Amino acid sequence: MLVSVVVALAFAPLAVRFRGLTFLTVMLAFGQVVWGVAIRWTSFTGGENGIPGVSRPSLGLLGWDLETTSGFYWFTLLATVVATIMLRRLGNSPVGLSLLGIRESDGRMLALGYDVQKRRVVAFVAAAGAGALYGTLSAFFNKFIGPGSLHWQLSAQILLSVVIGGAGSLWGPFMAGAAIHMVRTTLVGETQRWPMVLGALCSHGGGPARRPVFPPGTSARLAVEGVGCRGAGGRGQLTDRPLALEIESVAVHFGGLTALNNVSFAVESGARHGVLGPNGAGKTTLFNAITGFTRHQRGKISLHGDDISNLPAHRRVRLGIARTFQITNLLPDLTALENVLLGVLVQMGRHKNVWMEARADRLARQNALTNLRDLKLEHLAEVPVGELGYGEQRQLEIATALSLQPRVLLLDEPTAGLSSAETGAVLGLIKGLPPQLTVVIIEHDLEVVFQVADRLTVLHYGEVIANGNAEDVRRDPAVQKAYLGGA
Repeated sequence: MLVSVVVALAFAPLAVRFRGLTFLTVMLAFGQVVWGVAIRWTSFTGGENGIPGVSRPSLGLLGWDLETTSGFYWFTLLATVVATIMLRRLGNSPVGLSLLGIRESDGRMLALGYDVQKRRVVAFVAAAGAGALYGTLSAFFNKFIGPGSLHWQLSAQILLSVVIGGAGSLWGPFMAGAAIHMVRTTLVGETQRWPMVLGALCSHGGGPARRPVFPPGTSARLAVEGVGCRGAGGRGQLTDRPLALEIESVAVHFGGLTALNNVSFAVESGARHGVLGPNGAGKTTLFNAITGFTRHQRGKISLHGDDISNLPAHRRVRLGIARTFQITNLLPDLTALENVLLGVLVQMGRHKNVWMEARADRLARQNALTNLRDLKLEHLAEVPVGELGYGEQRQLEIATALSLQPRVLLLDEPTAGLSSAETGAVLGLIKGLPPQLTVVIIEHDLEVVFQVADRLTVLHYGEVIANGNAEDVRRDPAVQKAYLGGA
């Protein structure tokens, strides 16, 4: 069992790079490779004959004789109960909730400050440990280790149990596995093509996608590049307020394509700053570079004076950067409350807990509800995000970002695709943000950005062509030509 966990730990960094069908294919292929090695390594595994005569451990000190049928039965029952309790606690814990989120969106969980890669490894190793427990008990029960337990057919049956029982359910796969075992046992005596019959019987199956964690039930002045609008790429004159965000000569290349070139600007604490530019100007790439979603090849990014250029995305979040996305990127199978709760748990430092039930954390839940209440979304707390309207999802995404209590908030086109009424609601929300919060906003709706931001940076083909206050930018000929159509 320990060997299985060690092998899983070594293999996990490679395996967790894959997702979906690719991950399943890789794992089935890996199992088949191990099966092939076991068949041919006869001196160690016994080949097709396996290893007979496996002796059961002695628990004489506990008065437990595992050599008897009843003794081994009660031992197996105890091991199963303990494992089930531990998996249930894990599933209900903040770590379990985060794993549900990671299954739905890596990007969202990175934006909430979770180390997605490490959590995938933890889940992989935990699953390997559970599988190793099953294999160990099976070997002791049969007093035999055979290569059949490594064959892809057994792995496929286990996978089928998860698909039918539901990937987010604890009892669903267990019940589905028992049913499949009974059907298989019946079919084996009737036909050699039992796998095809079993597949046909199960083709209409499908369990719940997940098990809910919770049952249903203004603006401050920005001085950046100086009074003048021109002078692209420089910081200009600044006031004595400390800098919240500083971008220095940042460049991002995708192969031979230059997405950002020598981009520089600075944002003071408590400022409201807009980033404008036509489609393809590099605005979202700039946000991705600031937040660590995209690596920049040159330049420096500083947050409150600290160089964060080489930090991974989740660590930048924990230092005080939060963001929204151009395309709404929430977790649709989780409720609005759970989406916000994931951020609250990070902010409170409780996101690594594997034993405490997330639903039992009254303070975290209350903070999440308060966050929703502040944005007038409390009535949607128990509604799955996938059932919310687009405008509500846009507002919830801002609430989720604010749950991290950031020092710098990056909003990527928060009113895109909204009606006039919805735009007004989001605009009022942005105007009502705390004055000490630094806000940088990308927006195509010029009336929105002129209402929110006092200072602007304009990008064109990945370069800064203008910096200054809103009125200067509005009148700048280069901006009118590149973005306003000469208006």
